[in-house]
Amino acid sequence: STVWDITKGERLMTVGDDLDAVLATDISPDQRFIAHGGPDRFLRIFSTETGELIHKIKKHTDWVTAVRFSTDGKYVASGDRNGGLHIWETEPGQRICSFGHGARVTGLEWATTNVVVSASMDGSSKIFNVDQARQLRSWSTHGGGAVSLARAMNGQLVTSGRNKRATLWNANGGKIRDFVFPGDIPAQAVPSHDAKRIIGSDWNGEVFVWNAADAKLMGSGFSGNAYTNHGRLREPEIARWVAATHGIQPSSALFHAEIEKRHLATPDGVVVDAQGRVILAEIKTTNKEWRSIPRSYLRQVWWQQHVLGAERTLVAWEQ
Repeated sequence: STVWDITKGERLMTVGDDLDAVLATDISPDQRFIAHGGPDRFLRIFSTETGELIHKIKKHTDWVTAVRFSTDGKYVASGDRNGGLHIWETEPGQRICSFGHGARVTGLEWATTNVVVSASMDGSSKIFNVDQARQLRSWSTHGGGAVSLARAMNGQLVTSGRNKRATLWNANGGKIRDFVFPGDIPAQAVPSHDAKRIIGSDWNGEVFVWNAADAKLMGSGFSGNAYTNHGRLREPEIARWVAATHGIQPSSALFHAEIEKRHLATPDGVVVDAQGRVILAEIKTTNKEWRSIPRSYLRQVWWQQHVLGAERTLVAWEQ
């Protein structure tokens, strides 16, 4: 995990020497601790003063996908790809209680020092009281799953989901209004510092800003630049090359999972081989050289494989 000075764009420190990727990280409000997790299923807590690893906690049964410190830094919440959600005391590193979802935990926020809110790909959000170790509320957020959760300073919550919606909720999970993504599936949605705007980005790289009071889209959003426009022109050509060289046919179809029909995906190419195996293609353009596939794109690929039951994906990119 890396800490940056956002006013200067300077890197202040880096902690951890994990062999695998870090999928979720957070810094405590007093900036004394950093917690992060990833595919190796460990939650690690570091001291920012020394950079040393304080706790290496093994409790999760799948990849750690969400981490958040409580508002006073006393607790840290962590969620995983299997829906597990655990609450830990930061300094002793002891588990306080555990909760759960039916699918990957995608977001965590603390409403108070002892009340935590979660969002999940099972399409729900939940509110838990940590001191009482009990669930206070659960409600449906997004068909297909919630992909992000953020809390405004006024206590309101913002989620986004695979139904191409961001949604504003009151602190108790009461729905206020939806904000419609005009393009691709959302990657994230957050409130502005004063909760007057909702900002969202999608898998196409576009950014949109809505007025929180009436859900009106402000301006035209970020609809592309020279790089994204180049990508729109080149990706059909790359798709034809993929079809000619690998036999994976271009696709613009929206697929749902066989069992959980709310789980949706739109791969760039699909083919079923002679052994009946589904093989996918994902096409990207980039303005810089890749040493490896960026983590955000890998998550997109993994999700597509989950939805279609595929084990292999051809990722084709052009610089």
